[in-house]
Amino acid sequence: MKKILLTVVLGVAVGAGAENAQPAQGQPSTPPAQGQAAAPAPGQTAAPVIKDPAEYNAYVAAYQQTDNNAKISGLEAFLTQYPNSVMKTQALEILMGAYQQAGNTKKTMETATKLVTADPCQVRALTLLAYFDRVLAQGGDPNAKQLLADAKKNGEQGLDCLPKWTKPEGTTIVDFDKTKAQMTGIFNAAIGIAAVTDKDYATAVKALRSAVDGNPADFSVVYPLALAYLGQTPPDYQNGIWFAARAAAVAPPAAQAQIEKYTLGAMAGRSCWRPQRPTARKWPSGPRPHPPSKRTRWCRRLPRTRWILLPGSSC
Repeated sequence: MKKILLTVVLGVAVGAGAENAQPAQGQPSTPPAQGQAAAPAPGQTAAPVIKDPAEYNAYVAAYQQTDNNAKISGLEAFLTQYPNSVMKTQALEILMGAYQQAGNTKKTMETATKLVTADPCQVRALTLLAYFDRVLAQGGDPNAKQLLADAKKNGEQGLDCLPKWTKPEGTTIVDFDKTKAQMTGIFNAAIGIAAVTDKDYATAVKALRSAVDGNPADFSVVYPLALAYLGQTPPDYQNGIWFAARAAAVAPPAAQAQIEKYTLGAMAGRSCWRPQRPTARKWPSGPRPHPPSKRTRWCRRLPRTRWILLPGSSC
């Protein structure tokens, strides 16, 4: 689960997991010259200027580290020594990517929280926080209630900030649009799961349907969407049962039997759904075929039970 989680987030945070080779968003491709701002790219603001020589040297030394652990140590030392540096947000973003690359979930989230505090519209950090908080809560974390509240907050904040996010330097339009779509799905998933827990099914359906449309094979959002449809007043059985069946198809093997049982139970509880159980067909009159064993096998080969929606029903 942890490997899949990190792979997904690394895929949506453009370059965030490889910041040891790329600069942070809004930062020039090389460290800014001491006391001199680099020329901004079209559509971007000028990079911050470091005027203090010691601060400049500390930042450049950490930024240029090729070893990930050395980069982490250098950036932590820089942020401790210069907590109000003009390069604080850039340093935090690079540090967040370094921790993510190292597989340190706890430190990644701590750094992302600091980054959002410094820059409330830092969409990469908001994406990571919304995703990690939601997945940890769904995984049975004892602090699930607070995690979902935080995930919802970061998801809503992310959706508000995403239209303002400018394309990072060196990223194609196609990749940028794809990343924004994936981030939108992550934000909506966080909002939707929190809404299901709060029994706000109308909000859950709207948010989770968007998340599922973007990632229809993600069991962690498909099944909650089915529950949201069935939890409405009145229940939307048609969509609820459809997505419950979809969830059973993409569920982990250990959960498939339970979900199928739940789906059949929901179907059996509706007057407009009827089981169609075919009976054994009688052998036609006339000479029996040879050999008789074929007849025996034919008679015993009955199709499985099928469920049909009666015509004119409102389900």
